[in-house]
Amino acid sequence: MSRPPDRATLCIRVRSRKECVGDVTDSVSRRLEYILQTLRQRQVKPTSCPAAQVTVVFTDFVKMQDVSNTLVEKLDRSVCVSVPQFSHSAEHIDRLRRETCVAAVASAQHKARDVCRLLGQALGRPLFVREEESREWTGGVGERDGGGEDDGGDASLQQQLTQASVTVFSRVSASFQIQPKNKGTQE
Repeated sequence: MSRPPDRATLCIRVRSRKECVGDVTDSVSRRLEYILQTLRQRQVKPTSCPAAQVTVVFTDFVKMQDVSNTLVEKLDRSVCVSVPQFSHSAEHIDRLRRETCVAAVASAQHKARDVCRLLGQALGRPLFVREEESREWTGGVGERDGGGEDDGGDASLQQQLTQASVTVFSRVSASFQIQPKNKGTQE
């Protein structure tokens, strides 16, 4: 199973060059207030807000793209909006691991049921189920060495999501009882 990341961190830096320190402070403060207003309007809370840097962790990538585009369009070059850094929460990875193992067990049961049908038998209760192997890697499906090379920020949002996606592999071993097929037995 493979899943794209569930979070993106956007770092927004404000810088200003003026003759007077007071003018720099005013300029940075105005831009910082605009950034925070943009986030408030979209009901996004910054995770940190140092004097001239705002870091936000998004779970809604459409909202992240909207905030990023708005800030780039409305503020001049004194504001730098970073390329998003996609990541996975620990809960997201744990859920993916569990779902992958459950899907592997369901697949083993489905195959066992098909074999029983072929043999004219019915699948009984499981005797044992064990996860033999579990692996995970980051990058596109099948790219087990961590994905491609760094694109230097030129990758599309979809390419970045693919590169940050985590794939989990689970191999299970399962044994089931085989029962004679009769009218009361489910296939």
